[in-house]
Amino acid sequence: MLATFVHRQSQSLSMLMGMNTLAYYLQFQVVWVCKAMRQASKTAE
Repeated sequence: MLATFVHRQSQSLSMLMGMNTLAYYLQFQVVWVCKAMRQASKTAE
């Protein structure tokens, strides 16, 4: 019983970690795109 509970917890934990990593990655992508857009607008002027 306890083993099943621990297994479930670790499963949700890894899922949580995955979500965190995804959110961080998306944030990083957005920042990178914003920087690229700014650079593009600077060169366009």
